[in-house]
Amino acid sequence: ENGKETKGPPPSTDTCVPTQPKTTTTTTTNNATDDTTKPTDETCKKLDPGECVLNHQSKIKNILSKKTINELRKKKYPFVCKRHFEMSKPGNKKGRGNNSKHSPNNEPPPTPVFVPTTTNTPTLPPKERKLIDFRNKVYIAPLTTVGNLPFRRIMKNFSADITCGEMALSDQLLQGKPSEWALLKRHPVEDVFGVQIASGHADQFTRVAEILANKEEGMEVDFVDMNLGCPIDLVCEKGAGSSLMLRERKLRGSLEGMLRVLECPVTIKMRTGWSENQPIAHQLVPKIQGW
Repeated sequence: ENGKETKGPPPSTDTCVPTQPKTTTTTTTNNATDDTTKPTDETCKKLDPGECVLNHQSKIKNILSKKTINELRKKKYPFVCKRHFEMSKPGNKKGRGNNSKHSPNNEPPPTPVFVPTTTNTPTLPPKERKLIDFRNKVYIAPLTTVGNLPFRRIMKNFSADITCGEMALSDQLLQGKPSEWALLKRHPVEDVFGVQIASGHADQFTRVAEILANKEEGMEVDFVDMNLGCPIDLVCEKGAGSSLMLRERKLRGSLEGMLRVLECPVTIKMRTGWSENQPIAHQLVPKIQGW
């Protein structure tokens, strides 16, 4: 019995020895968890959804000011270019009944010519346009209802070089609709970015160009693309889209009006023709290059 009693204490002491490091390990683990909880709380604060949305919105460019939107809605924006129905036509100063018979020397009145800008526009020195090299570049063309800002960001991750916003209607832009101006937003990852405008009148093209060229608005656009390819009936009935290919006078006035206002280059997206049986793009392109 004494031998059994002498053998008993050593294992009991052995069992007591490892209990002490266990307690120390638990205390050390508690201290480690206390230290690690502090950075995790800070990271959680940084990943707050509300703050992430604010940071994301602050990075987006080409957001029109509320003041300009209100001026467009109230039709009080100080445009230089007049509308086509506001411009005075020669031979109509005395009223609608005036005709060529009452004109001196029986000479017919000259045909009215649309001038995109007024005569009181100050003459500015010619500026060099920074042309964009599209050769051997991946260009994400404007895609309606598809090529929105999140889609373009994904395309940039897949090594896209040049991006362009969705088609924006000029009449909706001039009415100050935020949903239409949202199509012109630009993300910082889009290093070369353009916007596409669709319209059937030269004065509307020119007025939108005035807003884009206004430095106070802070619009950052590398090029402006004219839509001559949309086949939607709602767009073509207004003389815009593909139907603008058949109206060379309107097309030339639109192009000249935008080039007088913008400092960036202007591109044109068109189809091979209005109908499949009558392609006219090969005849229209040389004319556009000569204007």
